[in-house]
Amino acid sequence: MSESFQHLMCLYTNDSEMKFIPPSFRPSSNVDMQTATQLLKPAGNDKKKIAFCVATTDGFKDWPSDKFSVIADWLIEKYNSVIIMTGIPKHTNKVYQIIEYMNHKDSCINVVGKTSFSELIALFRQIDLVLTLDTGTSHIAGAAGCPVITIFTHNSPAIYKPAGEYTGAVSAYLPCSGKHICIGPRKCKKNDCVEAVTVSMVQKEISRIMEMI
Repeated sequence: MSESFQHLMCLYTNDSEMKFIPPSFRPSSNVDMQTATQLLKPAGNDKKKIAFCVATTDGFKDWPSDKFSVIADWLIEKYNSVIIMTGIPKHTNKVYQIIEYMNHKDSCINVVGKTSFSELIALFRQIDLVLTLDTGTSHIAGAAGCPVITIFTHNSPAIYKPAGEYTGAVSAYLPCSGKHICIGPRKCKKNDCVEAVTVSMVQKEISRIMEMI
């Protein structure tokens, strides 16, 4: 939002020289970095480390478990990756469901509920990419300096995409969501905005970002 607002102000004042500086966290402590390193140790050094955040607080912005599992297996096969499952304890059931659907379960590390806020930042500073839903994790990863792709089922990437050089977004851009502020499931009973985000859309955006980093 701040980046969009500053862009509007630059247009209004005809100022083409001002540049938006994305927010960034202060350097992580040695203790937090060591904790993150230990959590990632099973991944080894020769594989891409891809973190997932697969659930939101409200739940209505979530993406189906079976689609996440397909993306996970594809990342493992195409990019020689290890999947790092992040989140709070409330997300445990969905994470287990995704892992159960996966063909390559052994290439998944579950750290759900095992990190503090500062440890999560340190974790993101040691991985290659974060794939997340439209939630706070998206902005945490961006401010940690990690490449991040956000799946938007309801809200607009133009408004809510995290700031940063290597940030991507996936949205179906339906007329009532993706371009405007969604009124939410309490007033809208449709679910096509979730269903319209396909696996191939997410794969395409991942490939684009992976070619950049």
